[in-house]
Amino acid sequence: MSDDLHFLGASELSSQIRSRTISCEEVVRAFLQRLDAVNTVVNAVVTVDGERALDQARSLDGDHVDHEDRRPLLGVPVTVKDLTPVAGTRTTMGSTRLANNVASSDGALVSGLRQAGAIIMGKTNTPEFGCKPRTDNRLFGATRNPHNTSLSSGGSSGGAAAAVAAGLGPVAEGSDLAGSIRQPAAWCGVVGYKPSQGRVPRVPNPTPWNSMAVNGSLARTVGDAAVMVEAMTRFEPKDPLSVVARPATARDCTALRIAWSPDLGGVATIDPRVVEGCRGAVGRLADAGLNIEEASPDIGAIREPFLALNALTRYAALGEKLSAWRDDLDPILVSRLDHVRGLSARDIATAEAARAAHHAALTRFFDMYDILLTPATALLPQPLGQEWPITVAGRTYRDQLDELLVSYAFNLSSLPAVSLPCTWTTDGLPIGLQVVAPWHEDACLLAFAARIEEILMLEVRRPCP
Repeated sequence: MSDDLHFLGASELSSQIRSRTISCEEVVRAFLQRLDAVNTVVNAVVTVDGERALDQARSLDGDHVDHEDRRPLLGVPVTVKDLTPVAGTRTTMGSTRLANNVASSDGALVSGLRQAGAIIMGKTNTPEFGCKPRTDNRLFGATRNPHNTSLSSGGSSGGAAAAVAAGLGPVAEGSDLAGSIRQPAAWCGVVGYKPSQGRVPRVPNPTPWNSMAVNGSLARTVGDAAVMVEAMTRFEPKDPLSVVARPATARDCTALRIAWSPDLGGVATIDPRVVEGCRGAVGRLADAGLNIEEASPDIGAIREPFLALNALTRYAALGEKLSAWRDDLDPILVSRLDHVRGLSARDIATAEAARAAHHAALTRFFDMYDILLTPATALLPQPLGQEWPITVAGRTYRDQLDELLVSYAFNLSSLPAVSLPCTWTTDGLPIGLQVVAPWHEDACLLAFAARIEEILMLEVRRPCP
């Protein structure tokens, strides 16, 4: 079977299954072979559920599918981040403390994927409890970047991004609290879609009122990323932030008011190579007739408010475990949990007030603009095992939060955003462009991101493995 199958889009793969050009079982066997050949190099998929996937494929083939079948992910191999439970499958959160934990039921979004016809192939690697933008942990080790295996795939959805980039599946589920979908998408040269809060139900969830974290998708095209999120989207009463999604409405991209900000008004420090790569792509969009001007929202001083609220979320989920688990946890996760101990009630109130002001400023900005373009991440892919602090464009990054400001600015405000590859460096590393839209304007966001894809003639490059 041609290796091209591993790099077909989800929609094309599903179409071929409907037309009976290929069976679901043949697809699953092909991807299991790809996993055997490549996953040992990139370490993206940490639990492979091959027999169960084959059983599901045979069941779908037994349904005698045809062109009338409307399941959007029919027969498509999908991976799920190892933070999301899949019934009967090991779900470890990347932690040695949960090495043998097997989920008793599917998460709500997994149920949605199954109903859409997707075949769950396995679980992708994550840093422990998704705590940082580098995917490594003591249980499974590091996930490598498929384009250069001496570099990190990013995180915390680094396993998901690497799996898509390496041809281990056309789409993957991820989650995003500070940039955990968009940053690894940028580093691995794929599309990452963080939808508006409330579209994808987060059940089960130990912190259901946390509105900064959201589940989304990674794919090789905007269209496939959208299809996957649509399959996971539904109203779920058990999720207190779940909403009935607005219906998609067509928008004329040439009439949109588009802002380009290279550094969020000087608040974010970005590697000049990333800025110039994105600036060149934005220039090509303007040459194609899009109405773009340089402008930035008033982001404000959001690092400390975000750190406080992030730490509270972590502590609510894991604080009771800290004394018993401390020595086994990732030091970055421990630092977040310990940060809570230094917070006063006034600090928390101040963080909430700062968040409200931040959201109000973004709302005012999007009264003037329909779309905001920024770099998707501050850095090019970084070496495995990187130590901190690091210096970027003359500024010292104290830790990963300094690096992630350009992405978590839109978690603090819960706005939808997409990262898509917009160019490549001369030594073959991807650069991602971030596209942000107003609250629940996901249809406009995706239509515009697809237009960018078309103008730039984006094509995901095949990696070395």
